[in-house]
Formats: sequence, structure tokens, C-alpha cells
Amino acid sequence: MRSDRASAVRLGWVLIMDICVVLLLYVAYTRPYSLFGVEIIEECSMRFHEPHFFVCTHDYEHVDLFALLKQVERLRLHSGIGSSVVVADMFHNRLFECWARGMRCIYTNGGTVCRVLQALKTTHVFMFLYRDASQTGAYHIIKSFDGPVCLMKIESHGDRCVEHDALRCIRATSFNRFNVRFEPFVPVIRTSTPPKKFVRRLLRQLYMRREYS
Repeated sequence: MRSDRASAVRLGWVLIMDICVVLLLYVAYTRPYSLFGVEIIEECSMRFHEPHFFVCTHDYEHVDLFALLKQVERLRLHSGIGSSVVVADMFHNRLFECWARGMRCIYTNGGTVCRVLQALKTTHVFMFLYRDASQTGAYHIIKSFDGPVCLMKIESHGDRCVEHDALRCIRATSFNRFNVRFEPFVPVIRTSTPPKKFVRRLLRQLYMRREYS
């Protein structure tokens, strides 16, 4: 009798754990930012009815990806246009592509500029730039792209992530509010403009922020 009761209790706990895991996976798949207590507020009156090239800040690592997923879904619903994101060819980004819905990744493993320009014929393309970025891919894309370019700024009063430390970043960003806003970017590229100088100017405008209380 006791063994039967003990087995029933163990079975009950297993079922509870299974239900919790299923719920956790559901939340992770549908609202991943909820797991970290992150609130993402969109400030956008702009409409994107043609493919845009979005240059995005990248101060908050995983939170930036959550914000990106929200924008991809919003753009798909409002404009019917799909989205792509430029990422490093790393294992976790491959997993991210399998997990993300309605978005594909363009991996930086050669010929990236050409593949981005090809994608921009039919989809929005997002590219994250760190504050200390020195790559000139954004310059070559913007120089060759005839469509609109937009800055996507993800901002918060909280601390920025440093040294790409995942655990420290989760602690720094959890239970914070993040604002996502867009600014049109009108590039001025002359034939004599050095690519690196253009990227530095782009970064200054991209990371020019307003303060949040």
C-alpha cells in the first residue's frame, strides 16, 4: 500500500515537472523576454511598406534579439514583408534561426554584402553594430542600396552589457524596461568618403541617445 502511494506521489511530481517544462518552453517560444522580466516598449509611428535596411544598436545582447523578434513579427503583420538579420556564423546563431519564426539569418562567412543586397530586393534586413565596430560592410551596403535606411535604437536606463558575458548581461538587464525607437537615416556618401570614416559617423548617430528616467 505504502509503495503504491509513494509511486503515485512520484508520478504526480513527474507530471507536475513535465507540465512546468512544457509551460516554460511555450513561454520561451512565444514571449522569451518574459522569462527575464524584460519589458520592451515600441515607439514607432513610421510605416515600412517597402524593404528597409535597419542598422541596430547592440548594447544589450539577448534583449536586442528579443526586440528584433518583436519587430520582425510586427513588420510581417503590418506590411507582409519578411525579414533577415546579419549574424556571425556561430552555433548559437544557427539555433536562433531554427527557433525564430518568420526570419532568416544571413551569415557573415563571405560575400555578405552581395547576399544582403540580394535579400533587400524582397525583405527587410537588420544589422547589429557594436559601439566599437570597425567593419565596413554597412558602408558598402548603404552605398549600393537605393532603398530607405533606418536606425533602430534599443535604449534603457539600465547598465549595458560588457565583455559579452552572458550571466552578467542577464543580471544587468533583468526586470528593466527597454525602449525601441526608429530614426530615418539619410546617408551622405561622396566618392572620396573613406569607408571607416563613414562607419564612425554612422555609429555616432546610431548611439546618440536620449536619457530615460
